[in-house]
Amino acid sequence: NTPDPGSDAILTYDAVAVISAAADLVQGPITSQGVRDALASLGKGNVPAFQGVSGRIAFDANGNPIDKAIVVLRVKQGNNGNEIDLLQVAGEFK
Repeated sequence: NTPDPGSDAILTYDAVAVISAAADLVQGPITSQGVRDALASLGKGNVPAFQGVSGRIAFDANGNPIDKAIVVLRVKQGNNGNEIDLLQVAGEFK
């Protein structure tokens, strides 16, 4: 009967896991550039995208996530208590 994990926990888990997976792809000494290049290779050619708890994770050559949408919500006081208000959807999920 444990509570569901929060979004911060899920995103933190995925961030650490995808960096660890990218480090495993580096051939030779692990360097920051090697890990960055490995992250950019996820989902391209023979390298599958990383499957995280939050979904499929892949990056473009600039390090931006591909096919990820981030929703920005706000909790505000409404007439009947707290309400969730959609502020913005950034990115695109395909």
